[in-house]
Amino acid sequence: PDHAGDAAVSPVRAHLREWKVVYLAFALSRLLVFAVGWGAELAMRITGTDAATWRPFAFAETYGHYETVALNGYTIDNAVNFPLMPATMAAGATVGLPMWLTAFVFTNVAFLFGLVAMAMIGERYVGAAATRRAAIYLAIAPFAYWFSVTSTEGLMLGLVAGSALLALRATPKAWLGAGVLAGLAALTRPPGAFVGLVLLGILVAQVRSRDL
Repeated sequence: PDHAGDAAVSPVRAHLREWKVVYLAFALSRLLVFAVGWGAELAMRITGTDAATWRPFAFAETYGHYETVALNGYTIDNAVNFPLMPATMAAGATVGLPMWLTAFVFTNVAFLFGLVAMAMIGERYVGAAATRRAAIYLAIAPFAYWFSVTSTEGLMLGLVAGSALLALRATPKAWLGAGVLAGLAALTRPPGAFVGLVLLGILVAQVRSRDL
């Protein structure tokens, strides 16, 4: 028997078993969002609706702002847009991927990561049952639509929650990773910088308890 292989796989299986309801909430809620979003876009195209009166589902209202930065760089008009999303879109374009597709994939993956990380953090403070409910509520909330389009909500949730989760491990390597994610969060949108306050609170607690 491949005991080494079993040992490597078992933590993954244990994680999936513990948080499967969060993954299921993500999958079902995104299925609903995708069905409604792509369905509405398909209806607009089939009926020949004037393209100036609607936007493709994955684009959302913010797509044009980030596309301008990715294509033309910063100007006085688009300087309010933080660079992480445009940089991600530009990186996808360099390897031949449509910018909307790159943004769509990244924001949804980040949302899943953020949901799970948020649930794992919450387990420490409010218990597993409450934190699972919180993750489900976030996944199915109507405004969670914004986690699946070209916007920065998904990226920031994943980066902020991931940074805090790493910091709670109280090891130098984990703190290094937390710092990297926090830096990226600060490049996502203005509130991303406030993760620094969260990390400061975690650091003070770990120093006082001598965990770090």
